[in-house]
Amino acid sequence: MILSIAWRNIWRNRVRSLLVIGSIALGLWAGAFVIAFAWGLYQNNIYDVIHRQFSHVQVHHAQFGPDMDPHSLLRENDTWTIAAEAPGVRSATTRLVVSGMISSPTMATGMKLFGIRPMEEALQTELNQVLMEGSYFPSNRKDQLYIGEKLARKLRVKLNGKVVVTFSDTSNNITAAALRVTGIYRSRNASLDERIIYTEHGTLATLLGVDGCSFHEAALLLDDSASLAPNVARLAAAYPAALVQTWKQLSPETDMIISSFDLYMYIVVGIILLALTFGIVNTMLMAVLERVREIGVLKSVGMNNRRIFSMIMLETLFLSLLGSPLGIVLAWFTIWWTGTVGIDLGMFSAGMSQFGFSAIVYPALEPSKYINIAVMSLVTALLASAYPAWRALQLKPVEAVRKI
Repeated sequence: MILSIAWRNIWRNRVRSLLVIGSIALGLWAGAFVIAFAWGLYQNNIYDVIHRQFSHVQVHHAQFGPDMDPHSLLRENDTWTIAAEAPGVRSATTRLVVSGMISSPTMATGMKLFGIRPMEEALQTELNQVLMEGSYFPSNRKDQLYIGEKLARKLRVKLNGKVVVTFSDTSNNITAAALRVTGIYRSRNASLDERIIYTEHGTLATLLGVDGCSFHEAALLLDDSASLAPNVARLAAAYPAALVQTWKQLSPETDMIISSFDLYMYIVVGIILLALTFGIVNTMLMAVLERVREIGVLKSVGMNNRRIFSMIMLETLFLSLLGSPLGIVLAWFTIWWTGTVGIDLGMFSAGMSQFGFSAIVYPALEPSKYINIAVMSLVTALLASAYPAWRALQLKPVEAVRKI
């Protein structure tokens, strides 16, 4: 009987009930979509961190450190070859890395120079796919340099122009070399483009005075994160004295984003539901105050406080049960569609690239997050109905039935 009465009560004022249902649906849709958009934005960033910067695992000499000591070298060996060809490894490469200065006739600035194996690097970081001008390390050229578009503009150097790189070699001598710009790239992270440049491994090895088997950095790109632990163990066995780090250790800020995302979701949805709470409280309080005489009569004929309280709570629950699924379904469809076609933020691409974000975002949300949002909505609705229900319990039957 209470269920039937509560259901009929919410439709006594259809416009008001529909507004509450619509506001709940709109609020949940907005909350879910904002979270999905943020996760899509972060997924692009995570992809870049793994596939464009650090790979899944990197190996350095224990003394290499942030200063990139040129003496801290490792060598390729049979164990490295086995690790690079192990199951679950998509690609592997070794690099030489130095820091120093790059200068053109008009400008000089700091840089980080990588000596790479071009074909391996293309598989590892998709470096060839961000080419803007020129060629990606053509085989008929020597002393080549692959430079970021932003750095090229800063140095005022064009394709086929020459720049001078200066750094310390393994004998602690200052080495300078003139390299020709054969390729200009533009990645999704403008801040990295401004300081990272690439040349061939053999070119940098000659300048450093080391052989072709020496490296400062080795990287493994895996098929998935499930094979991370065994490959870390395999590399640690190959280089016992070296530092083997995962991408989460190399980019702790990205790991922090992932670990704190659930908290972010609860905060965003909580703020939206808090705003909805005031609307629900206001609506249900109006519904109670409009029915003061009716509630007084129900109390007079024997309906106890528990039933009165349950009736008000059920009315709010019905409104939430109608609005929540509608909002969740609308959010799922919107996220699915935008996640398929993407959201083009090209007009903000310049600003977003400064923080390493892509201009095209593909919103995404795990199925469990929809359930969490729906549960939060129902709990919020029940809490919001507590005050109007309590006000109904405070009515005295004798005074309520005389209310005009």
